[in-house]
Amino acid sequence: MKVLQADTKCYPFFPAGGREKYIFYLSKFLVKNGIDVSIVSSLPPDLKSKNESFEGIKYHFIKPNVTNKKLRSIWRNIYAINLRKYIR
Repeated sequence: MKVLQADTKCYPFFPAGGREKYIFYLSKFLVKNGIDVSIVSSLPPDLKSKNESFEGIKYHFIKPNVTNKKLRSIWRNIYAINLRKYIR
């Protein structure tokens, strides 16, 4: 079975918050039970690679970087459009 989780931020590449850690620990639990897990997130500001692997979890990063608090709603809409293209 394959699981794809998507969110604008993900732990450990962004500062840890409740939602970011929840997705990470759920994914870690699924990997431990033999399920293939991928997380799609926005591109972190200091990361150049679009594909990473951490503790058995595959990370795929798509543009834009959704961290600017003033324009966050606009960036989330652009992220959603790019996520739709990625999944398709």
